[in-house]
Amino acid sequence: MTSPLTKAEIERIVSSAFGDAFKLL
Repeated sequence: MTSPLTKAEIERIVSSAFGDAFKLL
C-alpha cells in the first residue's frame, strides 16, 4: 500500500533537510 506524498509534505521534508544542511555548514 503506497501513498504519494502531498506537496505540503514534500516541502516540509525538503525545508527540514535544507535546515539540517545549513546547521552543518
